[in-house]
Amino acid sequence: PPVPGIDAIGALTNETVFSLDRRPDRLAVVGGGAIGCELAQAFARLGTHVTVIEAAERLIPLEDPDASGAIASALAADGVDVRVGVRLEQATADGTNRHLHLADGADIAADQVLVAAERRPVTSGLGLERVGVEVDSAGRIVVDDTCATNIAGVWAIGDVTPFGGFTHVAGHMGFVAAANATRTNRLRPAAKIDRRVVPRVTFTDPEVASVGVTEAEAAGMGARVAEVRFEHVDRAITSARETGFVKLIAGPRPVLRSLGGGQLLGATIVGPRAGEMIGEVALAMRTKMFTGRLAQTIHAYPTWSMAIQQSATGFFFDTVGVVVRPARPGGAA
Repeated sequence: PPVPGIDAIGALTNETVFSLDRRPDRLAVVGGGAIGCELAQAFARLGTHVTVIEAAERLIPLEDPDASGAIASALAADGVDVRVGVRLEQATADGTNRHLHLADGADIAADQVLVAAERRPVTSGLGLERVGVEVDSAGRIVVDDTCATNIAGVWAIGDVTPFGGFTHVAGHMGFVAAANATRTNRLRPAAKIDRRVVPRVTFTDPEVASVGVTEAEAAGMGARVAEVRFEHVDRAITSARETGFVKLIAGPRPVLRSLGGGQLLGATIVGPRAGEMIGEVALAMRTKMFTGRLAQTIHAYPTWSMAIQQSATGFFFDTVGVVVRPARPGGAA
């Protein structure tokens, strides 16, 4: 990020941090997104005193507010000092100490500083302007659903496009681009990416997994939310891991409206194995499945995935532990 002095203090990135040969006693993490939270918790559990600085009003700000709250509580339980809603104004060094000067007047001293804030593509110098490849105001290469640019024969994938940010997305885009670049039968439909269905996982403890829209984004769509807390899920009870939830978001279909429980628009899962569970919801969204199909699918007992079936059942019946309500901008709070 464009913070005065940040380059001069030898700040770490999510790549160079793994080159450290000793654990720092004090670590300041700039950015409370997925990477920042993951590494903050990891270092805290190794015994490092960690401070996280996030300019937004909550951690993992692009995720569901309820998920943000769960991660904030988890980091606090691990002893992480979380500072949200505050900007970093300057970074300085004094001997072996690094100092982060915040807009609220606070001075955070640390042995190492990890920058886990926004990453920007480096597309300048590639000669794109010479061939006329379109880039947006952030320097990202503009592509369509086939990963093609505005110039015939030129494709782009991954973080240099507006749709990257995840390894699995870049991998899928690579498949789409390669399939289209080598397509010889023009009567065969081009491969496309489905931007609606991109699962994302924050690998903290508990994990946060989501796909599609959040509850806040669905609030103006006439959507409903079915949520079950893990205290009502038998696998969570037997594992003594009752902190977490599954939240399914369903909206009316164009003609059938909410018949069959409506169409899945998104989901957020917080808890152990959340990243493994989100794939089922992604498949349901990809196939435009009614929530009723999830409710009617037999899930093995007792498994974590039963929480998905329990939530889906709530769209049809009063189900123990499942709360169904209209989607709200602020989540369950």
